[in-house]
Amino acid sequence: MPIATVTSKGQITVPKAVREDLGLAPGSQVVFAREPDGGYRIERQARPVARLAGVLRHDGPAKTLDEMEQGIAEAVTEGYR
Repeated sequence: MPIATVTSKGQITVPKAVREDLGLAPGSQVVFAREPDGGYRIERQARPVARLAGVLRHDGPAKTLDEMEQGIAEAVTEGYR
């Protein structure tokens, strides 16, 4: 059973095996859910898709659908070279 030690600042390092099992990466958020028996359950916080809005930036005019499809086709072709 993995064990972590609480620092004087109240922080812990999540053991590697637990990080891997939960799919945690730097910046991931976790939820501590209290169980009826008084214990806690730790879960990875799901990120709503809406939080991703605006993360991809494009400077310049909007691309047409034909331009986007052409760019995708070119990228796929380059991937097979």
